[in-house]
Amino acid sequence: MSKPPVLTRILAVTGAVLTGLPLLLPVVFGLTHLFETGTFLLDYLMPAELFFLTLAGGAALIWAAARQRALLRPMIAWLAASAGFLVISQIAAVVTGLASSPAEVADWRMTLVTALLAVFIFCSLGLFAAGIRLAIITFRNRQ
Repeated sequence: MSKPPVLTRILAVTGAVLTGLPLLLPVVFGLTHLFETGTFLLDYLMPAELFFLTLAGGAALIWAAARQRALLRPMIAWLAASAGFLVISQIAAVVTGLASSPAEVADWRMTLVTALLAVFIFCSLGLFAAGIRLAIITFRNRQ
């Protein structure tokens, strides 16, 4: 049996890296700030701001999963859930008025939007984990 094509491996690794960057960068910047100033600040909105990387990485992962014939449904499900919860969180921010007017941070509206963003980040983390799993499969399995 032959090895998977090089393109499949490149897609899997690139997709995993692209989906992991929006999750890793806030932690790296927070740790950098901690070492410089002594306080840890985490920008929990950065994964949403860098969603274009998650989307590009998810597309690469779906392409690699289709070529490898492994984990295609989980890739599609995680990417769709991630995009869906990001859109829902933005709609909730607009409908509740958080997007257009200042509100109390302790307000229920802020809690709702933050919870939806947390689910979005969880789905992005699931896509990243599935991407790592796919990359491992492409390097271990032979077609």
